[in-house]
Amino acid sequence: MIYVVALLYTAVKPLIRSKKEHAQTVQAKEAWSFAEQVAQAAVNSLVSSQKDGQAKFDEATKILQHVLGANGLQINDKSAQTLVQAAYEKSPLTGNTKEVPDK
Repeated sequence: MIYVVALLYTAVKPLIRSKKEHAQTVQAKEAWSFAEQVAQAAVNSLVSSQKDGQAKFDEATKILQHVLGANGLQINDKSAQTLVQAAYEKSPLTGNTKEVPDK
């Protein structure tokens, strides 16, 4: 009986580990997607501000880190800055979008 349980555990353990790793990957993707959405909202909220570009960038980065922290997510400064820069480049409100010419 003990041999059967040990054999069964040995067979199931890799499956459990795989499921756990998959869940962690999905969770990380969802957290990153949420961070992208927050960065986009932060950038869009500052478009009409009278501040200069660097001040807007810094504030958007702080907003992003604050909102993520309030939701139990931590992000380093470099990642936050990368997300804010990408949001700025994607935002149609900043006038920074580039159209691809027709060929």
